[in-house]
Amino acid sequence: MEKTKISVVHLEVVKEREIPWEEKQILEPRDATKLGYSIFKKFNKECMIAACLNGRNVPVSFEVIALGGSNECQISIPEVFKTALLSNSRAIILYHNHPTGNPSPSMADRRFTKRILKCGKFLGIDIHDHIILGDEGNYYSFLEEEKELWKEDVVL
Repeated sequence: MEKTKISVVHLEVVKEREIPWEEKQILEPRDATKLGYSIFKKFNKECMIAACLNGRNVPVSFEVIALGGSNECQISIPEVFKTALLSNSRAIILYHNHPTGNPSPSMADRRFTKRILKCGKFLGIDIHDHIILGDEGNYYSFLEEEKELWKEDVVL
């Protein structure tokens, strides 16, 4: 009988480039939006980015985890956490943009945020915020606007 072969693999995070960031810690949503706008300058399609933070709330990396069309993108829950797990991050901030300029969340945005908070608690990775970016300076922070989501008990 022929034996099955199993691949030996390893995973790693590869740094593609760096972006300038003058601030150090991210202590509140307004600080987080500065980082978000510096990342999103070149996107005219909806996309989602996860910024990974160390234990001092300093951003160490970010990854584009979903690219979509002009008004939506499909997001895979495992993709949200992959880079955070591989880079031993303590927390992440999620960003996505609304190319229309209006950062008001949809029902799908709200459902996604609830799911991702539960998954993060299960994995031991804090979700510091989910921020929707609209026109420059116009944003929606789930942490600021819907704090009760962070207080809900998680039953898995």
